[in-house]
Amino acid sequence: MFWVVGFVGVLAVILVAMHFGSLEKMVALVRSARPVWLLAALLVQAGTYISAAFVWRQALHRAGQPLPLRTLVPLGVAKVFTDQVLPSGGISGTMLVVRGLIRRHIPPEIAMAAMLVGLVSYDIAYLIVVLASAATLWLQHRMNLPLLIGVTIFVLVTVAVPASVLGLKRWGKRRPIAWVSKCLGVTALLRELTAAPTHLLRSPSPLLQTAALQLCIFVLDAFTLWLAFNAIGEVPPLWTVFVSFAIASMAATEGCG
Repeated sequence: MFWVVGFVGVLAVILVAMHFGSLEKMVALVRSARPVWLLAALLVQAGTYISAAFVWRQALHRAGQPLPLRTLVPLGVAKVFTDQVLPSGGISGTMLVVRGLIRRHIPPEIAMAAMLVGLVSYDIAYLIVVLASAATLWLQHRMNLPLLIGVTIFVLVTVAVPASVLGLKRWGKRRPIAWVSKCLGVTALLRELTAAPTHLLRSPSPLLQTAALQLCIFVLDAFTLWLAFNAIGEVPPLWTVFVSFAIASMAATEGCG
C-alpha cells in the first residue's frame, strides 16, 4: 500500500510542476519510463513522508506528548500528499494532521501547538525555497516583472497566513471573533487553538529543527521530479528543476488562494 501512495505522490509532484493537460499524456509518459529511475523517484518521495513525520515527532516530543515514528508516518503521507494536491500554504495538510493526532489521543491543545509549529516552520521553509529560486533567476537574468509581482504576493500571503492564525490564537476569546466563530460553527476549533501552549514557538530550537525538516521535503520533492525526468529520458540540470518546481508550487498556491 505504501508504494502505491508513493507512486501517486510522484505523479502529484510532476503534475504540480509540469501542469499536464491530460491524464492520458501522463499515463503515456509513465508507461515509457525506465523502471530503475522511477523506483529511485519512489524511494526519494518516501523520504518526504518520513521527513514530515519527523516534523510532528519533534513538536510532540517538545510538548511532552511523544508518539512513535511509525504512528506518525501515515500522517506524514497524508500531510505531504494533501499539500501537493491542494496547495494552500500548508494549511490543508496541517489541519488534516491535527485531526489525526487527536484521534491518536493527543490532547487537542497540544495537537494545536504542534500545528502552529508545523505551520510556521512550513512557511519559513517555503519562503526560503521561493526566495532562493527567485534570487537564482535574478542572477541568471531571467527574472521578469510578472514573476517579481508573483513572488511579492507570495511573500505577503505566506507571512499573513501564520500571522492570522497566531492572531486568532491571541485574540480568539474576544467577543467579535468569538461571535464569528460561532456563526461559522468553529467555536470548538477556536477554543482548542486559544488553549494551545506557545512555548514551542518561543524556543528557536524546535522551530529551526522543524524548518530544516520542512526544507528537506521541498528538496526531496524537487529531486523526485529530477529523477522522474531521468526516467523518461530527459536530464535537465538539477538547479533548473529545483527552481522550476519552486516557482510552479508558488503559482499553484497563489492560484488556489
